[in-house]
Amino acid sequence: MLFVTLDPSQGAELDKLAEFNKILLRYHSPLCTHCVKMGPDWDKVKKDKRLASADITIGDANVGIVDGTKHPSAKDVSKKGVPTIYLIEGNNMKEYNGDRNQEDIVSFVLENSKQ
Repeated sequence: MLFVTLDPSQGAELDKLAEFNKILLRYHSPLCTHCVKMGPDWDKVKKDKRLASADITIGDANVGIVDGTKHPSAKDVSKKGVPTIYLIEGNNMKEYNGDRNQEDIVSFVLENSKQ
């Protein structure tokens, strides 16, 4: 399991990552109170040992990245706001709509990573 943090200047990196990896991606803003509130649970997700077998990259993308990436999630999150979480494989994406806690997020990943 790999963890990456993407700042607003790294849109091309997101495009490359999405092309070759399965990504659990959280769009966030450091000024968003909802994003800050979910921070401790997101940190637990990043360390959750159950995801090690899911062959997944976990990413944190500053919402400012949307202007520099071509990935469809950027257009989608622009309409929705933050925090928004997607499970991404190439240009395919599934939005996470559950509670913003470790257990539910990890369960979502494991359920949607079955082959």
